[in-house]
Amino acid sequence: MQNKKEISASTIRQKAEDELVNRKLKSEKDLSEGDVLRLNHELRVHQIELEMQNDELSSLNVEIGNLVTELVLKNKELVSLLDEKEKAASELMIKKENLEYLNHFFVGRELKMVDLKKEINELLQQSGFMKKYIH
Repeated sequence: MQNKKEISASTIRQKAEDELVNRKLKSEKDLSEGDVLRLNHELRVHQIELEMQNDELSSLNVEIGNLVTELVLKNKELVSLLDEKEKAASELMIKKENLEYLNHFFVGRELKMVDLKKEINELLQQSGFMKKYIH
């Protein structure tokens, strides 16, 4: 990144010097003392403007750096939360599978109990006794 800034700065400098040559300014001999003072004033004002712009850019650069740091921290938090949610989802899936297994087991057991009660009722009836279980 620094190399690009150097290339850009040197390119800008060269373009400014070329522009200065292309502009038809009075030669230094033709400038009055007032002209020199006005030019000096303009240059100093321009220099201060550039320094102020540079300070503002530096301040914005620091602010951007802080925002990037904040975003990186938020991203880490989100990744951590996502990992926790994935772990919780995995645990819930295991519990769900266990509950489905137990449900299947108990439903099967209850169906066997219903069949056994029917069989007991039939045997009781065949032996001349009253039914013991009501469905």
